[in-house]
Amino acid sequence: MTAFITKNCIICGTCWDLCPKHAVVEFEDYYTITDDCDDCGKCIEACPNFAIAKTVTIGTENRNPSQAAMPSEPPKLSCA
Repeated sequence: MTAFITKNCIICGTCWDLCPKHAVVEFEDYYTITDDCDDCGKCIEACPNFAIAKTVTIGTENRNPSQAAMPSEPPKLSCA
């Protein structure tokens, strides 16, 4: 899977109608993108709410950006 649908999805159906691989699956109150996605990007370009993003590859694992490792402490800032 190379794209994922975020919580910004308003379930408008644009991606579902547009996907040439039928990789967007509709559930009762959300959509998801299956492994049939071929990374054409049509859904990302067409989404009126910018609710579809590409998955980020970290090492050998695919993760969406919300799963990326976060630092344990914020960086220390100083005014010089």
